[in-house]
Amino acid sequence: MALALIPVASASRLEAEEMSRRESEARQNSPVIQELAAHVRKRWDVNRDAKEQTVEERLLQCVRQRNGEYDPDKLARIRQQGGSEMYVMLTSVKCRGASSWLRDTLLGKGSEKPWQIKHTPIPDLPPGAVQDLHQQLTQMIQQQTMMTGMLPSEDEVYAAAKQLKERATAEALAEASKRVERMETKMEDQLLEGGFQHALDQFIDDIVTFPAAIMKGPVLRNRKRLKWQGSGLLPVDEIVLEWERVDPFDVYPAPWGAGPNDGPFIERHKLTRGDLE
Repeated sequence: MALALIPVASASRLEAEEMSRRESEARQNSPVIQELAAHVRKRWDVNRDAKEQTVEERLLQCVRQRNGEYDPDKLARIRQQGGSEMYVMLTSVKCRGASSWLRDTLLGKGSEKPWQIKHTPIPDLPPGAVQDLHQQLTQMIQQQTMMTGMLPSEDEVYAAAKQLKERATAEALAEASKRVERMETKMEDQLLEGGFQHALDQFIDDIVTFPAAIMKGPVLRNRKRLKWQGSGLLPVDEIVLEWERVDPFDVYPAPWGAGPNDGPFIERHKLTRGDLE
């Protein structure tokens, strides 16, 4: 005979759980949360209805055309007339060719990467550099006055100030070039570790299939990483930058918007219990 185990909880634990539940309900029922939820639902209804009426069928047509499938109404007419259901895969061939060209152009690493960063032609001087230039110019004027017994002319002061500024600008340009090179290496490392290449590869497949494609990032996420601590490697939580492709069927832009910043832009997230944790 199997024995059933009955869970037992202390009164203090039950009281703490009940208090936590009440606090959660109070937060959820606060005016701010309720108004925010109503605003999101209203925008969601508008964007969803507009997409279902105008855009979603077009996306489905794109998928069927890429996969070599007739639209249901067209297939019904073909069968009604006794025609051939064979589909010429011309669209699929063109999409594969276009995606190959785009991958050759956009994907790359090291010296072959399709992007770079540059500093401005005239970078700003570091903080305090202007004061240093003033001090150097003042010292030069004082030294020349002590040596010659006369104050330098206005033209001499202007020429000295110009020379000091040119030297400081040259040093700022050299420092900016070094910083840009280091930043470019750091950005390439972040893109590689954050899955940018994989997301861009999926994005290319979308852009040759649908009227639009969406890639999101950088997204801040907590990830377990191995770090040297003391005498060994230990898993630690670290905030990392990640990029991801967004399914066009899960995106609901504003009906009147021409871009993601023109009105409310909603992405539908499908989350499991683990994702919520």
